[in-house]
Amino acid sequence: MSFIPLSFDCEMTGGGSYTADVIPAYVNPVAVGLALAAAGCAVPAGYVTELRA
Repeated sequence: MSFIPLSFDCEMTGGGSYTADVIPAYVNPVAVGLALAAAGCAVPAGYVTELRA
């Protein structure tokens, strides 16, 4: 299993592997967008917390 980009590798009994097309193409851009949105929310939240302290 690969996390960047998201993919799923099937291991064969002979020792090889192949990438299974079980993760749709739109999942990787959505995951990147959500990660950027999370970072974009965390930075201002930390700033506001410092202002209140």
